[in-house]
Amino acid sequence: MSCHVGSAPSAPDAKLSNQVSTIVSLLSTLCRGSPLVTHDLLRSALPDSMESALGGDERCVLDTMRLVDLLLVLLFEGRKALPKSTAGSTSRIPGLRRLDSSGERSHRQLIDCIRSKDTDALIDAIDTGAFEVNFMDDVGQTLLNWASAFGTQEMVEFLCERGGGLAKTLLRHGANPDLRDEDGKTPLDKARERGHSEVVAILQSPGDWMCPVNKGDDKKKKDVNKEEEEGGEPKGDPEMAPIYLRRLLPVFAQTFQQTMLPSIRKASLALIRKMIHYSSDVLLKEVCHSEVGHNLPTVLVEITATVLDQEDDDDGHLLSLQIIRDLVDKGGDVFLDQLARLGVINKVSTLAGPVSDDENEDETKPEKEDEAQEDAREVQQGKPYHWKDWSIIRGRDCLYIWSDAAALELSNGSNGWFRFILDGKLATMYSSGSPEGGSDSSESRSEFLEKLQRARSQVKPVTPSQPILSIVGPTKLTVGNWSLTCLKEGEIAIHNSDGQQATILKEDLPGFVFESNRGTKHSFTAETSLGSEFVTGWTGKRGRKLKSKLEKTKQKVKSMARELYDDHFKAVESMPRGVVVTLRNISTQLESAWELHSNRQCIEGENTWRDLMKTALENLIVVLKDENTISPYEMCSSGLVQALFTVLNNSVDLELKHDCKPLMERINVFKAAFSENEDGESRPAVALIRKLIAVLESIERLPLHLYDTPGSTYNLQILTRRLRFRLERAPGETALIDRTGRMLKMEPLATVESLEQYLLKMVAKQWYDFERSSFVFVRKLREGQTFTFRHQHDFDENGIIYWVGTNAKTAYEWVNPAAYGLVVVTSSEGRNLPYGRLEDILSRDSSALNCHTNDDKNAWFAVDLGLWVIPSAYTLRHARGYGRSALRNWVFQVSKDGQNWTTLYTHVDDCSLNEPGSTAAWPLDPSKEEKQGWRHIRIKQMGKNASGQTHYLSLSGLELYGTVTAVCEDQLGKAVKEAEANLRRQRRLFRSQVMKYIVPGARVVRGIDWKWRDQDGNPTGEGIVTGEAHNGKKLKRSPSSCSFRGQTIQMNCLITSLCLKGW
Repeated sequence: MSCHVGSAPSAPDAKLSNQVSTIVSLLSTLCRGSPLVTHDLLRSALPDSMESALGGDERCVLDTMRLVDLLLVLLFEGRKALPKSTAGSTSRIPGLRRLDSSGERSHRQLIDCIRSKDTDALIDAIDTGAFEVNFMDDVGQTLLNWASAFGTQEMVEFLCERGGGLAKTLLRHGANPDLRDEDGKTPLDKARERGHSEVVAILQSPGDWMCPVNKGDDKKKKDVNKEEEEGGEPKGDPEMAPIYLRRLLPVFAQTFQQTMLPSIRKASLALIRKMIHYSSDVLLKEVCHSEVGHNLPTVLVEITATVLDQEDDDDGHLLSLQIIRDLVDKGGDVFLDQLARLGVINKVSTLAGPVSDDENEDETKPEKEDEAQEDAREVQQGKPYHWKDWSIIRGRDCLYIWSDAAALELSNGSNGWFRFILDGKLATMYSSGSPEGGSDSSESRSEFLEKLQRARSQVKPVTPSQPILSIVGPTKLTVGNWSLTCLKEGEIAIHNSDGQQATILKEDLPGFVFESNRGTKHSFTAETSLGSEFVTGWTGKRGRKLKSKLEKTKQKVKSMARELYDDHFKAVESMPRGVVVTLRNISTQLESAWELHSNRQCIEGENTWRDLMKTALENLIVVLKDENTISPYEMCSSGLVQALFTVLNNSVDLELKHDCKPLMERINVFKAAFSENEDGESRPAVALIRKLIAVLESIERLPLHLYDTPGSTYNLQILTRRLRFRLERAPGETALIDRTGRMLKMEPLATVESLEQYLLKMVAKQWYDFERSSFVFVRKLREGQTFTFRHQHDFDENGIIYWVGTNAKTAYEWVNPAAYGLVVVTSSEGRNLPYGRLEDILSRDSSALNCHTNDDKNAWFAVDLGLWVIPSAYTLRHARGYGRSALRNWVFQVSKDGQNWTTLYTHVDDCSLNEPGSTAAWPLDPSKEEKQGWRHIRIKQMGKNASGQTHYLSLSGLELYGTVTAVCEDQLGKAVKEAEANLRRQRRLFRSQVMKYIVPGARVVRGIDWKWRDQDGNPTGEGIVTGEAHNGKKLKRSPSSCSFRGQTIQMNCLITSLCLKGW
């Protein structure tokens, strides 16, 4: 079996990897259960097999490491250190399935209670002892499984506390982390699949949580066990333990250095730490001096240096410091020399940070003050109180208790509920112990803080804070329905007179414990500190900082680093290694030689700098002969790199930069020194270059961002979040429009140039906002210039419309000239289209817009260019909207006055335009005799479109080519305005003179505001007014008294004549 483990799987061979993992799991189970199997297995070829398995994929390596973790416990601590297979009290065997029918039936009823979410019934049943908390049904599901799937959060918490725990609790009580399900997957595999990072971290090193069941029992049992161990057989396997340590410690050190996978690095570092911790002083030195581990001290110290260089890895730093402590305690000078050589001592000093005596003084000072003050006998308004790190103030209708971790608001009239802020979130706690966060909002948090500040403002600044309940006793402080007592050292309990629930504050707990009315305890621990508004203490000094799990680890790292530095490294750092002193002397000599040479002292000293530099370089060559003599850290910290840079660089003194002769003299001395060697090879130069590269690699680190890591701040999803800005005009700025206070959202990938252009449109006048006479294209035409525009491809940048929209190509971007009054667009529909806007027919957007007229056979679009143009070609783009509405029959017309039109191109069944967005261009052949050109162009519908049934005129792009001869001096859009004025005159005349004659019985014909196509016949005929319609409008019919299709003629502006001839 162990031989099979040795066949390390290749990366793509997943089946073989699964087989190795299964075998490792079986070996773990056998070792846990059988001392004989363990004895034989340890004396087999298992080390060779495990070393081969470490060359497999990640899963195979991690499985092998878990087996090694188990074997280390068996080798050095013995079988007694393994967790027992049972947990809980000795009076009952948890997990034993009740096989009698009545028991099955009663537990089924309990499962029904879980399904119906009856928490009280479950708690009562377990508390009475009538039911087994670890009951397992016929398919292997426990009560905890049922509660997790169908119950409430309170049920799960209750079962975890009563012996149905998870993860760490299960491992502490004997759970086997190597068991597999029907698919052959371990708990670690399942946790990775489901993204449970915390569970993965626990299961990667299960040995850290697996401990004897009775650990933590009374001291008497510990002493008895200790005596038994001392008087009985030795722990573990003393015969094989040294063999495995000598073999595996170098292997896992090499594994750490060769892998890039964080999981394998973390697991191998933990195993290295455990092996060094288990080894004795003699054994560790023996391994280091053996042939296999001759370079082991350097490798181990390099590993610790690598881990200490990683930022935000507090767990790794803690393991490294533990390794360093064991190495120093057991290895002595062997490792101290390497720690100094590789700069680990400096890294430990950095982790320890500066020593602050003021903090210690501040910590002891309040304690002395508290001792001098008596405890308050009541809590009054306007006075400050404190208990440990908790501050207390009584408001008008509430009692506030807060610290760095949490803030509680206890309403005087409450029946047991209270509000609290934890991790920046506001929630309401009820008697069940289940908080509700529905009230959490910025407004409610602001209201909470405002009431607290109002209560605090009643305290005078010089009022000293008075302690409460500092001594355990029967003293009870009552505020409203709440009472505070201290019955245990370091705890105060808060009870409500209307309930049995209690809130417990503990001295070292960053949060609180809530005990529900059923006796169930719920712990609420803060992971982050509250804001600066919650200042602990009334004297302005912040109390003990909240210690979340991360902060506790950081503090532990800092304290351990400080302890290591003070106990072992301070003396070593004060006495640097001899080679470091030599390098510093060489650096000093090189800098002195450079100063002598740069100052150009007397001729007598001409050779002094040369001899001094040559001597320094010779000493450097001697040091470089053995590459292992100096480390990159020592070379960097000695100042040698800077000295060489000074000597060989001419830009140090800017005044001498123009003179290269001194530089070349120093370079020649350097080349001569490094060219001289006995072997005829430039070995010293190669060694120097290697050292310089090593220095660069040790100090220069580019940040590595894993953009695909879930939850990372560098995730690519950050590119989808818009950046928010608030505009503010600079002081003294008068030319720009004041947009101060306006909010701006910007895409993260937007460029500075695009942002600048966007802001310019908001705060500054653009070229089209000025008078028309200031436009560049107008000025050029007024100077007598003519411009010819030729078509290259559809909607290129050579057209007249584009030229006008870019102000003769001087603007940074094109604007739609119809949108800014540079040209005027009109249509048969008037000012409003059924879809789109008039300027959309000139659009150059990447996608076509929905822009078309009504279904009118006489529909048209016209453009007043304001220029005299002799066209040579034009381009159209079909709009999106109605299907099969592309033009088929139309004419292209030009006009000088907008009234009289000349047709330049007639399209009959032209199929050039088809799909939405399709484009086409047509050449034009105007009269050769025309010299001035035309001002207006028009596209007019002359027949059905592509559908063969409708007359929609759909356009979303138009470009014109030709020669621009001059600019029109009269007002732009003059013809349109005259036509609209004429229409208004006709309507006024109709209302004043014709309207009075339209009475029932009158014969009428089509008028100026006709909207009903050909419903009056073809040719048009007469109709008869039959009576009043809605809104005072007239109803008309044909002479044969046929109603107008059952509809009332309702016009937007006026009553028009109607003919229904032939109906």
